[in-house]
Amino acid sequence: MNTGLISAVSLLHCSEQAALASHCLALPGYPYVSAITLAPDEDGVPLTVISTLAEHTRQLQADAHASLLLADATLPADRTLRITLLSDAMPCERTPARRQRFLRYQPGAVDYIDFDDFSFWRFVPKRARFVAGFGRMGWFDGAELLRPALPFEAEAIAGLTGQGWHVLGVDSGGCDLRLLDLRRRITFERPPQDVNEVLAAVAAGGAAAE
Repeated sequence: MNTGLISAVSLLHCSEQAALASHCLALPGYPYVSAITLAPDEDGVPLTVISTLAEHTRQLQADAHASLLLADATLPADRTLRITLLSDAMPCERTPARRQRFLRYQPGAVDYIDFDDFSFWRFVPKRARFVAGFGRMGWFDGAELLRPALPFEAEAIAGLTGQGWHVLGVDSGGCDLRLLDLRRRITFERPPQDVNEVLAAVAAGGAAAE
């Protein structure tokens, strides 16, 4: 197993927010950095909800090339895991399923997600630079980071209800949970083939996530 890739995917799924660098319209040629909330969509692509009033939204509409920086703030500064995603930013449809999924990961978004001036955007990663500490770094292709939701995700979430966690999503690589107001991820050794395999994998990995 590529432990660096597993750590990078876990960071992507556990990060509540990211620093977004877009191309500044007020001063062309300079990057403009702002903060956005994140959740993995049904394909594992970073997803956000942003307002047309925001500078970064207008800038993404003018130039879709964007960069996201995600970091694990729970670790000491000299050991912080971080990943930079070089991405294509794309507006996407506000489907009921996408809205429901985003709210599982970002429950606070209920206060603004349905406003007319807010829309969904995906950041499709092209390449990623992952840093796991001094001398531990490398590049990944964007597609390597994507973990699509399982076809039976809803059934798996229902089956996990009452296990002491708030289940956010279940994908081919793991299960995303909320514990003590922080996201956690249980990684699967291989993609589960049915709901029972999901339940067994989460039960086996639950103690490590607590």
